[in-house]
Amino acid sequence: MRRALGVGLAFALAAPAAPMRSAGADPSAPQVNPIHLQREDAQRVREQQRDLDHELPIPAAAAPAPVPAPQAASTVPASGGPNTHAIGVVLLGVAGASALGALPFVL
Repeated sequence: MRRALGVGLAFALAAPAAPMRSAGADPSAPQVNPIHLQREDAQRVREQQRDLDHELPIPAAAAPAPVPAPQAASTVPASGGPNTHAIGVVLLGVAGASALGALPFVL
């Protein structure tokens, strides 16, 4: 009981020393709407893009695209090779085995 009385007395003495703050915002601070800031940012970006568009030179005539040289046929397929599928199956098997091994611990 003495401890609770001591704590209550300490709070009662400390409360007037520290001013109570309200939960609301400071009324003297200017209130800024975030939508207004987003519109200003969008307008600034549009102006910068217009400036960039005006600086681009207009090409006189488009040159025809060069024809690429024929490439030698590669022996490895573009998908990454025949072992890619096997590696994927092995990794899925390891994941399944670890899930089955952890199942008794979860239950």
